Amino acid sequence: MKPGNSKQIFETLFQSATEGIIIADGQGTIVNANPSAMKMFGYHSFDGLSVEQLLPDHLRKTHRQHRSQYQSNPKSRAMGRDLELYGRKKDGNIFPVEVSLSPSKVGGTPVVIAFVIDITERKKREQVELSMGRLFDQSFNEIYIFDSSTLKFIRVNQAALENSGYTMEELREMTPVDIKPEFTRASFEEQIQPLREGTHKIEFETIQKRKDDSTYPVEVHLQLTTYEEKQVFMAIILDITQRKIAEQRALEYSQLLEARVEERTRELRESQKLYSAIARNFPDGMISVFDRDLRYVFVEGKELFALGITSEALVGTLYMDRLAPEVAELTGTKLKEVFKGMSQTIEIKHKGNDYVLDAVPIPDEDGFIPHILVIEKNITQRKKDDEKVRRALEHEKELNELKSRFVSTASHEFRTPLSTILSSVSLLSRYSAEEQKEKREKHIERIKSSVHNLTGILNDFLSLDKLETGALERQPVDFNIEEFINEVCDQMLPTLKKSQTIQYRHSGDQQVSLDKQILNNILFNLLSNASKYSGEKPIELTSCMLNGQLSIIVKDYGMGISDEDQKHLFERFFRSKSTINISGTGLGLNIVKKYIDLLGGEIEVHSVLGEGSTFTVKIDQPQKT
Repeated sequence: MKPGNSKQIFETLFQSATEGIIIADGQGTIVNANPSAMKMFGYHSFDGLSVEQLLPDHLRKTHRQHRSQYQSNPKSRAMGRDLELYGRKKDGNIFPVEVSLSPSKVGGTPVVIAFVIDITERKKREQVELSMGRLFDQSFNEIYIFDSSTLKFIRVNQAALENSGYTMEELREMTPVDIKPEFTRASFEEQIQPLREGTHKIEFETIQKRKDDSTYPVEVHLQLTTYEEKQVFMAIILDITQRKIAEQRALEYSQLLEARVEERTRELRESQKLYSAIARNFPDGMISVFDRDLRYVFVEGKELFALGITSEALVGTLYMDRLAPEVAELTGTKLKEVFKGMSQTIEIKHKGNDYVLDAVPIPDEDGFIPHILVIEKNITQRKKDDEKVRRALEHEKELNELKSRFVSTASHEFRTPLSTILSSVSLLSRYSAEEQKEKREKHIERIKSSVHNLTGILNDFLSLDKLETGALERQPVDFNIEEFINEVCDQMLPTLKKSQTIQYRHSGDQQVSLDKQILNNILFNLLSNASKYSGEKPIELTSCMLNGQLSIIVKDYGMGISDEDQKHLFERFFRSKSTINISGTGLGLNIVKKYIDLLGGEIEVHSVLGEGSTFTVKIDQPQKT
């Protein structure tokens, strides 16, 4: 190989090596270093630095001695075998390293080449594996490690081997599904999916099966971790047979306590009824027995698991230590009263949940009260349900009031036009002569007007029912707005008062896409009101289609509406003071507002008492794709 090629290869290796390479002279001064070394120690250049400056302060003095000894007998070797070696970055951070030394010459001058590897990640892995090894060696619980892909067991501890009855060779061909009869492969994958998505740890209860087919209840603590440089699942299995037995005993004990309280505290029957109801729902709370210092003597219940607490951890501890400071003092005071023979019912908040505590004394044969029974019930959901019921009752009350007003309004509004029709029909029979034609036409017009009023009232009630029940849906079609409004105006002519006219004009585009029937009902209501409340003065109707928005303005020169009444104008059954003597249901504008809301539009009103009213409707057209 040519010398030039050899030098080029060395330079390439020096620059591209992932390990740090540092070359120092006999005095420890750094004469060269590759990019990996500078990056490792956080420097842009090592010019003028000594090797000791790359070491922690407490190692520099001894390192000088070691360097002198090495110079006296230089040879290639791993530095500090069986020792903990550390480097110091420019920012002061200390990190573990592995160093190999090799003596050489540069230009005839003796130098030492140090190969440096940052072993921070290796140390972390070693620590994790060391911790796992200790856990395996010392734990009395069963521990299983299994592959994250195949789910086959990789390693288990002695407790798992003894309790399962399988050998390690047998287990290596098995998965958790083989020893958990409640799971299939699919359901187990679903159970552990949260771990694959980033959840730190999951816990669940199931049944474990031994080699002899016997089973026992277990609590599984499962997490995703690293073992031998690959991802694995580690399961810690707790045999909860005794806990299940204890739960049954606790239930029996609670029933015994219930009977004792019933026998010895007849005067507390109402509290006893509450206790019995809570006892029947024991899984939703806790049953506790406290001594006179309010220390736990006994505690059990599924609420403990919800809070992440074991009964063993609570027995002997103070109940007050569990409570937030703002409720602890008052709760403690009330519980102390129970030792005087007085039952207490207390509500508290704990970790975002609502609880009710029913406390009763447990006297001994001499009447002394050494302990009290406290039944703690989680009522968070009940409070939410109570709030729903309260709102439902309020809604029901509103509906009943609405029905009452509906019946009252309907009976009043139907009675007047029906009486008019009956009266006019009776009078028509008297005007049979030709010269009485004018009187006949007058009564026929009265009948037509009354029928029109009845039709309007029925339409209002039917529209309101459809809107309230959500039975009405938009059915948009494309049509010419100017032609459509002219048709509506023609329909309105027979209902107008004498000499009343509708002056209509349109500007802008003519094509729109809307529900024609809903728009017809809106216009019919607004024009009917304008006619009803404006004498025989003209009604101005304007429509404009511009930039995708349809505007319709209905203006009358009638009696107008006061500022105070305008605030309530669109409320159901509201009648303006100025219209109190004019027939009407008070539903028209409320229905108009609901129609416009259904179309996604808005309505504005401007009115001056005694001068007239202007109603403006704006509806945006949907964007066409």
